[in-house]
Amino acid sequence: MERPATDILATKAAIRSHIRGEIVEGKLAPGVKLPSRRVLAKQFRTTLVTLQRAMDALAGDGFLDARGPAGTFVVDNPPHLCRYGVVFARQESSAEFWPRFWHVVRDEAGRLHRPNERELAIFYDDGGHTDSAEYQRLLSDVERHRVAGLIFTHDVVGLASSPLLKVPGIPRVAMMEPAASVAIPAVAMEVESFVRLSLDYLASRGRKRLAILCVANQLGQREAVLAAAAARQMITRPYWVHELPLPAERVSQSVVHLLFSGEACVRPDALLIMDDNLVPAAMKGLVAAGVSAPADLDVVAHANFPEMLPTPFPVWRVGFSIRQVLNTCMDSIDRQRRGAAFAMVTRLPAISQDDEDVFEGFGT
Repeated sequence: MERPATDILATKAAIRSHIRGEIVEGKLAPGVKLPSRRVLAKQFRTTLVTLQRAMDALAGDGFLDARGPAGTFVVDNPPHLCRYGVVFARQESSAEFWPRFWHVVRDEAGRLHRPNERELAIFYDDGGHTDSAEYQRLLSDVERHRVAGLIFTHDVVGLASSPLLKVPGIPRVAMMEPAASVAIPAVAMEVESFVRLSLDYLASRGRKRLAILCVANQLGQREAVLAAAAARQMITRPYWVHELPLPAERVSQSVVHLLFSGEACVRPDALLIMDDNLVPAAMKGLVAAGVSAPADLDVVAHANFPEMLPTPFPVWRVGFSIRQVLNTCMDSIDRQRRGAAFAMVTRLPAISQDDEDVFEGFGT
């Protein structure tokens, strides 16, 4: 007697869930050969057709490899071990502004991809909007254990109640300062080392009058930057420190134009740009003011390496290796999955454009 369609679907789902669970739990190791279809059909008390549908679904999910007469095998690199989900808050096409940081993370994720060995899959949580197709695609892969873990490229506080942070057995890590309300590992960029490298360079160039450009989430670091500048006998003025909105290129350009339009003896002779999103507009402002580097001033700009945006005159870059950030996140996920010790907070030090690691592996 033919089973009702609902029973067949339920059996298919149960078979799929069971075999996937055996693989995820390590009971079926990578590369191992599964019993024959007839043996499995008997084991699950189902038809060969239903079993085949379940096996096809698992192959589509990346867990099994059907090799014809040779049989069916667990793939050598199943997704729960080697497919890392890199999650962005929103899609570039639907956003008014997409930070340079996200561009570089996406590009480096592509460079770190190794066919049939390691995949960094791009996802979007769409701000936690559970009804969006992208969110549902991500959640489906999480629930089916089609990711080794999730790497969030943004603050996850807004996702505190999302299933993305609650599905068990999925390691997670976020590129952010740690948040008390969301207890997941964080990989943060060490601002203190960025400031130290930047100001040491400007001081070594004999610069004494410092202007600072930052964005909204960096203004709280102002006192630390000013203290570090004072320790190097550099001076600044309240009207030389500007918090600039994103995106607002015209405003940013105008502010820099105004900053450097005075007499050489009274205007800043050093400019620290603390966010790479501000670099293009700042350069236009300097050109409009008629100054040049290094004749009139030295400029230090933040960079998400290996990207260094082109500029009309020399700019010294200080920032962070996005490849190192991604590798640190993947290492945290691997440690969590193996049950090994892992850090809840990892702070990565800044590097300069002269560091030999800046372009390591670039283009490979």
